[in-house]
Amino acid sequence: MARRREIFKWICWALLALTVMLAQAQIMPLLRIFGAHPNLMPAFVALLALFEGKTAGAATGFFLGLLCDALLFRSGSYCAVAFLALGFLCGLAVDIYFRRNLLTALGWAAACLFVFEFFYFFFFLLMSGRAGLGAFFTVFPAELLGTLLIVPILYLPARQLHRAWEPNVE
Repeated sequence: MARRREIFKWICWALLALTVMLAQAQIMPLLRIFGAHPNLMPAFVALLALFEGKTAGAATGFFLGLLCDALLFRSGSYCAVAFLALGFLCGLAVDIYFRRNLLTALGWAAACLFVFEFFYFFFFLLMSGRAGLGAFFTVFPAELLGTLLIVPILYLPARQLHRAWEPNVE
């Protein structure tokens, strides 16, 4: 019975992840804030690691990164490696130091987005000579603002999903 509950929990997380990915692909490009659109995927990996821990954050981050590499960003395997590392580090830090609340979710979503975007910019734009460092500081604040405005919307179903399966943990 416990195994069946665990499988059902991860099916719910997978459906939520696919919904976020669909929103990233179809809705976020239409939603522009100061010329940049929100990036929900690093924020979702941070939320999952916040509620499920480092192992689940890393494993789910890796598979979600593979899907992002194949369907959204087309960046080789960058998303898979980045989301694996971000999921693990975020889950590790949350397990040791932080409470699971909206403020923590916003902080880790911002941190994960900064790390993801900075290294993406560095490896794919700056080193290839397609953009200077000023472009990062022009686009990133608007992308961060847009993402942080949407994180509470992602936080609510993630928190409910976590509470439904582990009611004594908060």
